[in-house]
Amino acid sequence: GCLHGDPDVKGRRAAAAALAKLGQGVSGHAPRAIPRLLRLLNDPDPLCGADAAMALGCLGPEALKAAAELLEESMEAHVQSRACLALGEAGPEAAAFVPQLLSLLGAEGAQKGHLRASAIQALGGIGLAGGIETCSLISYCCTQDPEGSVREAACVALGLFAEAAA
Repeated sequence: GCLHGDPDVKGRRAAAAALAKLGQGVSGHAPRAIPRLLRLLNDPDPLCGADAAMALGCLGPEALKAAAELLEESMEAHVQSRACLALGEAGPEAAAFVPQLLSLLGAEGAQKGHLRASAIQALGGIGLAGGIETCSLISYCCTQDPEGSVREAACVALGLFAEAAA
């Protein structure tokens, strides 16, 4: 199928986007789709990888567990960032994976700034279900991270926390 090695990026992208839109409605078929979507997280096309992440975030607990495992197993920062996107897309359902996301906040160096920003965006998507201490850590990143993109992501995430608390 389109998720399995389609040479046309449009086909891969469309298949992942369709799964994301169908979400929980196709979660019964998730076991077949999850390995293929995980491979697409490493797709050279950024939109295809993002669509695969969105689909994983909608396919339930098994898909979230697989995405969270990539946070520790993958050596590729862009794959880890896309796994963060999947967890953030799931919202409070991904609260069990907050510790893995928090561990990414310690990734050092400018080249890891995008990864820290992705972890913060995911934490913002999970919201208060991730615990109030998460809000404190994000607040720290909002003012103390050396990378502007991370500070920006932290400020947006804090806004999401404030909206949820209101």
